[in-house]
Amino acid sequence: MAELVSNSLRRAFPENREGRVTVSLSSIQEREYELTIADNCVAIAREDTESPDSVEMELIRTFVAQLHGQIEVNRVGGTLVRVRFREIAHESDE
Repeated sequence: MAELVSNSLRRAFPENREGRVTVSLSSIQEREYELTIADNCVAIAREDTESPDSVEMELIRTFVAQLHGQIEVNRVGGTLVRVRFREIAHESDE
């Protein structure tokens, strides 16, 4: 997920614009979590998040797939990326 924070810092605030990047992790149900990374400035272009050539998004999609999670990208008023995932049970937990 460092790629998302790095992307916000690198692209969201051109020409030394001020803005805010927020990162939060919340428990939304038992053993289910939501990671949100958002900025309030220039939104990531659609082609940057949907292009098969986007190395950053490919890394993020791979990570989310390993978690058996879901990813949502919202580009209104900046960029918000929400990742939902369940805690992965270990053999000792079963």
